[in-house]
Amino acid sequence: MASQLLELPDEVLLQILHYLPKSVKHPKPQADLLNALSTSKQLAPLAREVLFCASILYSSKVDHFLASLFQYPDLRYKIRSLTIETKIRGMCIGPNPIPALEPSLLSKAISHISTLATDPLTKQHFTESLHAGNEYDGPSILLSLVMTMLPNLQELYLGGSILYNFPFLQPLLYHSSLFPAHTPDLGPLLPLFSHKLVVLELPNDFRTSPSSRSDYRGSVHGIPKYFPALRTLVLPSDNVVYAYYKEVVPSKLERLILTDCLGREAERWVKHVARAMTTLFPNLAKVSLYHCYPGNAAKMASREFMKKMDILCKFSSRSRFRGRPFF
Repeated sequence: MASQLLELPDEVLLQILHYLPKSVKHPKPQADLLNALSTSKQLAPLAREVLFCASILYSSKVDHFLASLFQYPDLRYKIRSLTIETKIRGMCIGPNPIPALEPSLLSKAISHISTLATDPLTKQHFTESLHAGNEYDGPSILLSLVMTMLPNLQELYLGGSILYNFPFLQPLLYHSSLFPAHTPDLGPLLPLFSHKLVVLELPNDFRTSPSSRSDYRGSVHGIPKYFPALRTLVLPSDNVVYAYYKEVVPSKLERLILTDCLGREAERWVKHVARAMTTLFPNLAKVSLYHCYPGNAAKMASREFMKKMDILCKFSSRSRFRGRPFF
């Protein structure tokens, strides 16, 4: 049977491999694809292509992922969806050291940075941050580098990670100084890829420091400016409820999901958005609130209003991350 399978054209094998589980909601995402990658020389390049089309990147393995991008540069153009996950042990998120790039990779990374369409100071800070000795304090610098290497990326899922890992998101915060002092200002990298995204899931954990024990509760802003093409936006309710909705909802948005809902503030904020749907957000067809606890969705939602505005209120059963929906 295996030999007959390998006699099929590569185009057919590629389609078959695309049917294998590769989503984070699967108990062992990408396990079958990884087996195909390691057991068959003929299937290896095809399995690698499928893996990279909708990549799941664990932040602790970012150095390996980066090495693959440099080793197989054509695959950079095939990545249209990227999910970044971070394993959290207890309340503390660090330090989580990452091995420094070996000299050959470091040289390629610096060469790549020199080609970026950003200002010289950002390039300088970015390059200096890569010279870290034997290891990096965490994955943030290398994750930022990955984001600049995916020209066709359309969907970015960060809900299973931590804001601290993504210094390029600093322009979305009113107080970027919440990041550790040694974190370079990589905010100018955001416009290099943000305008192409049609799906964005922001981190469900908004901590900006490895020593922090509480989430950042301030408002985000500037999402329509940096992500004008968004069709789906997922973000924690705590980080929008005090924000002006025009600073959060892009005009072309079709689906808005608020996660980790705890109180009535999220409901009130969504009501303002719903009333502006017709004039400001004509494409917004679905708004969802994911509550942390089963009772919240029933007790806190104004059912008649929510039903009239076609707003979904439900409890998220996903246990790994509070109030985060499946995709």
